[in-house]
Amino acid sequence: MSKRSLSTLIAGVVLMGLGCLFLAVNVYQVDIEWTMAVKLFLPVLFIWGGAMKLWRHFTWPLEKLQGKPGKAGLLSGIFWLSLGSVGALTAVGFLKFLPTVGMYWPVVLLIFGLGKIVDFFRMREISRSNFSEIAGVIFIILFGLGCLKLYQLNVLILEQDPFWNRLPEILGIEELMDPVVEFSTPLDLELGGITGLEICNAYGDIWIEGTSGAEGKGSAELISSLRDKDEVRAKSVADRIKLEVTNKNGILFITPNRKDLKSLGKRVTTSLKIEVPDSLKLNIDNEYGDINVSEMKNGCSFDARKGDLRVTNSEGDLQIKSESESVYLKGVEGGVAIDAGFTEVDMEDINGDVSVITSHKPVRIEAVAGNLKIENRHDDVEVTGITGTVNINNPGGQVSLSGISGQVTVVNSKGDVSISEAAGPVNLVTAYGDVELKDLESAVDITARYSDIEGRGLDSAVSIKGQDTGIDLEDLGGDLELETSQRPVYLSDIRGSVNIQNDLGMVVLKLIDKPAADIKVESRQGNIRLELPPNASFYLNARVTNGSITSEFGTPSDQNLLGDSVFETSVGENGPNITLLTSGSAIDIMRIQ
Repeated sequence: MSKRSLSTLIAGVVLMGLGCLFLAVNVYQVDIEWTMAVKLFLPVLFIWGGAMKLWRHFTWPLEKLQGKPGKAGLLSGIFWLSLGSVGALTAVGFLKFLPTVGMYWPVVLLIFGLGKIVDFFRMREISRSNFSEIAGVIFIILFGLGCLKLYQLNVLILEQDPFWNRLPEILGIEELMDPVVEFSTPLDLELGGITGLEICNAYGDIWIEGTSGAEGKGSAELISSLRDKDEVRAKSVADRIKLEVTNKNGILFITPNRKDLKSLGKRVTTSLKIEVPDSLKLNIDNEYGDINVSEMKNGCSFDARKGDLRVTNSEGDLQIKSESESVYLKGVEGGVAIDAGFTEVDMEDINGDVSVITSHKPVRIEAVAGNLKIENRHDDVEVTGITGTVNINNPGGQVSLSGISGQVTVVNSKGDVSISEAAGPVNLVTAYGDVELKDLESAVDITARYSDIEGRGLDSAVSIKGQDTGIDLEDLGGDLELETSQRPVYLSDIRGSVNIQNDLGMVVLKLIDKPAADIKVESRQGNIRLELPPNASFYLNARVTNGSITSEFGTPSDQNLLGDSVFETSVGENGPNITLLTSGSAIDIMRIQ
């Protein structure tokens, strides 16, 4: 089919579709949301263009591909198809554009790489990657990282707040903008029979303070502000903004009518200051602005999009859904559940269970009388003073825990882990980060890869299964089970039994007191050094394949013809068994001076 006939066919299909659409509107009174149709136009166009490029790429012969590479580009087809798909899902409210593109842009590169592999096997001749493909990959990387950074910085095209209006603010030259003009409208609230308060705001801050002894009465203040050098004109705009208050089945709904004013043409903020009885249950939805709540006694639910959320001296459970910059809680008598994205979390003095989900921002929690669960990514977690259990999943960030009464479970990678003063059992899975343990009362179980583990004052049993992991432990009161490889192991003042396997790494074991339990150290191509007090009693079985043994507790026999050494001896009476096995290395048994 020629180019002209294909264009004619596409035009015919489009015209037929438009005709059917308008006929349905006119004849059958089909209700079309034209705003949504306009929002979907460009994404659908991108999807169509990307799909056509991919269809051509995988159906055209190599000669035609080389002759018209721009019309059948693999990377451009994947990019436009992906961009259109995300744009369409954003238009219908299923996704949010910036965080989705900022998080998942590498998928485009993965699909492009897969397509190149398919081309390698389906074409007998294939051209090398050209400059446009290399430039396209660089553009996609910068585009994805830029979307993520824009989302984190909250540089968004806000409703009723065009992007160009914010350029002086973004560039740090706000003095070039019109001055801010502020207007206040007070309102008395009748709260007889009201059990809950629901507040919905579009752009502005919210302050709520609970009061006692004022049942049935409350007050609200609407603060409207905008930038305009003409104060009279600004007031005419502000006068159109009202506070809508409705009672629905005992729930008082409060919202400004800012969203309904489509023709203001100005960036208007509507902030609310509200005082109500502290017994009301709160439900707050704020799109862009800070939320401050204090002295409420019946629980709160929040949906905070952008801004900071602060709750102090509150009673009842807190349910928080947030994409705000930060959440700060202090003095909460009740449970806390936070489901957030790119949100910094800071809380202290919480009497109840706490659950936190966030990413790319730090989490700091202090003094929780309850259980704690945290899921975070790519930033640090600091926790102190928890009376219950602690469960943390934090890949890509550091974890610091201290003063934990219950069981501790940590899953972490690419970040250091520090755990101290924990009374309950510790279960740790980590990789690519160092581990520091101090003053732990209960059993410790660690699975580690490519890490260094340091521990002091571990009172109970310790089990470590490591890969390419170094160990430095001192003052262990319980039994030790240790398996690692390729890095040295240093142990001092171990009072329980010891079972060590270290592949391609040395082992140094120093016992301050007389050994009280069996010791077994097995290594492959790693030296073993055992230091014992002079009054120690034990039965020793030391064997080296292709290596040597030296001892200050007797004289080992000479090597045999194969280069192997064996040393068996008994020192003192009724001592435990000590077994040392290695190959291609040496065993040294020394007295502590």
